Amino acid sequence: MKFLSDEWFDFCDELQKEITVDLLPAELAQNILNLVVEQDEGEAVCLSLVNGRITKGSSEKAEVELTLSEQYARALILKGKWSAALAGYLARDVKVKGKLVKVMTIPGLVPTLALEKLQRELDRVTE
Repeated sequence: MKFLSDEWFDFCDELQKEITVDLLPAELAQNILNLVVEQDEGEAVCLSLVNGRITKGSSEKAEVELTLSEQYARALILKGKWSAALAGYLARDVKVKGKLVKVMTIPGLVPTLALEKLQRELDRVTE
């Protein structure tokens, strides 16, 4: 299914309903991020990450907003490669609004097994 389509978000919702444990370690659980993904077709899609859970649309509680290309969003969401987003920021391809320090600690994150499973499943079904 197409990355960030309504069908994709519906699939995310269903997968996440099955997960009853936290997706992120406790020290990062309070990080709420908004992502503005500039898709290859020229449209922008907003989503939020709350404790690692993906939700369509922005969260008013987010302390950070990342604007990034679909390529960086795929690396971050489907592969868990936060280091790619950090490299994109350093190359000025990823824009950050808000508290940068909230994002700087994430590349060193050791993902939970639940988060890894979610990422594998999303990667498997995403075109």
